[in-house]
Amino acid sequence: RQWIPFMGLVIYSIDEDFNLKEFTPGMLALDASATSENIHRWISEVLDSVDLRTSDLAGVTTDNATNVSRASQLTPDLKEAVMLCFSHLQSPHQYCSAARGAPRAQSTADDQPS
Repeated sequence: RQWIPFMGLVIYSIDEDFNLKEFTPGMLALDASATSENIHRWISEVLDSVDLRTSDLAGVTTDNATNVSRASQLTPDLKEAVMLCFSHLQSPHQYCSAARGAPRAQSTADDQPS
C-alpha cells in the first residue's frame, strides 16, 4: 500500500453549556514542501478562513514531527502552548520519567526511528 501523509487542523471548544464541540476547518496532503514555514503559513491561512487568530488558541497538540513543532514555534502566541501527543512518542517511558524528575532512561537501538 502507498500512504499519503496529511495534516489536519482540528479545533475543540466548549460552548456556554459546557458541551464539547469539534470542528475540522482544514486538511492538507503533505509533500516534499512540508517545511515548517509552509506548515505555519497553511495553519495561519486556515485560522484566517474561520476568523480565528493564534492568540485565540489555548493549546496546540502536535505529532512531535520536527517540521510541525518548528511551525508552531514560529508564532509567539504558540511557543508556550505546544503539547506533545503522548501516543506519537518513540519511548513514552522516557518522557514520563523525565516529567517526574527521575533520571531519563538511556536510549537503545530499539528507541531509534527506522
